[in-house]
Amino acid sequence: NRTDGADYVYFTSEDAETEAIEGSVTPIPTDAPYSYLHIEKKTVSAITVTDGIAKAGENEVTSAFNGQKVTVASTIQETEDRKFDGWEVTKAPTGFTISAEELARREFSFIMPAGAVELTAHHSNRLEVTGGTATVNGNVVDFARPYADVTVTATDRSADGYQFDHWEVSGGDIGKTGDDQKANPLTFKMPDAAVKLTAVYRAAVKVSNGTAQVGTENGETVYALEGDTVTVTGHDSNASFSKFVGWKLKKGSLTKITDADDTSLNFKVDAENGYLLDADGEKIKNETIKFTMPGEPVELSAVYSIPRSEEHTSELQSPGKIA
Repeated sequence: NRTDGADYVYFTSEDAETEAIEGSVTPIPTDAPYSYLHIEKKTVSAITVTDGIAKAGENEVTSAFNGQKVTVASTIQETEDRKFDGWEVTKAPTGFTISAEELARREFSFIMPAGAVELTAHHSNRLEVTGGTATVNGNVVDFARPYADVTVTATDRSADGYQFDHWEVSGGDIGKTGDDQKANPLTFKMPDAAVKLTAVYRAAVKVSNGTAQVGTENGETVYALEGDTVTVTGHDSNASFSKFVGWKLKKGSLTKITDADDTSLNFKVDAENGYLLDADGEKIKNETIKFTMPGEPVELSAVYSIPRSEEHTSELQSPGKIA
């Protein structure tokens, strides 16, 4: 009961990847020399592609009939900071599926079902984190799709004498400012742009036989950002009869120091025992000094002497003990 030009398509194989033959173009031969023949009503359905194109043969199309082979290709422009990140099927008839492997390709083909199909090509932007890691859905990433929920976590460097302070954002607007950037971990929605974050740390200042002060923070150990002004003051438990000898630099480096009144002090570090020496090679006698914090931890010791005894520090003997 077939007539040439009828509105149908037919298949000569039950392989799901086999393209249908359009009956109006290639009628079924009279002798029908096929071992398998499946005939369906021809149905033309819309195909919508966001950030991509669809083709049937050599022609770009916005619709296709059931069984027709359709090829979609992403039109997303890739750069060092932007890359294609897979396809999403946003609408399709029940039972229609495309494999994850195919959806990961910039270009792939499928057999059109009897119903509308909508696909979206996604992209992701570079997410560069220095001093930490970024995750999306628990997975470590260096690219993320726009509007993805991103979590960045600073590396724990406490064992090396560093304490996390804040995130510096040098690329992309993550919608976080001020105290928000002190959060660790920090969460934000990925913008449609490359993002670059750097974990900024404060380094430890440790003082033996004294205290350090940065802003309102004061103690034997404080933490300071590079460029902060740090004030260190010697204290000795035998202050009633001990004498301040000088400062020893036990860890780190100093480039500039001043006295308590901010007068610059010319100095060098004794290569043999670490004492801070003035321009004449004498130990600096200022019990309070200030310095500009370098980028690494600093450890200083205030050295005191007791009459008729050896010089001592709190690291060598308990407070009040006379050598």
